[in-house]
Amino acid sequence: MDCEINDANLDRMARCFKVMAHPLRLKILTAIHNQELNVSELVAQVGSSQSNISQHLSLLRDKDILFSKRKANKVYYSLGRCNVAELLTLTNGMFIEK
Repeated sequence: MDCEINDANLDRMARCFKVMAHPLRLKILTAIHNQELNVSELVAQVGSSQSNISQHLSLLRDKDILFSKRKANKVYYSLGRCNVAELLTLTNGMFIEK
């Protein structure tokens, strides 16, 4: 299915890329790529402070790049946009040395 290329779609794409174009946010997205994680699990995997991770998660969630859902007293995050996983896989293949 082809997407219509118009100014509104290009603007939305640019904003999405801009939000994801931060090393820590990419690290978060890569960690969440195959599994739902909560903030504590992300802190352990990503290696940043809880407050820093939470700020980045909030931004990614506000742009619909991540979804969040509460389970008991924890909030779990997963990839929101359906094609973000495909984009991560594609970029990993392009930029990650094997």
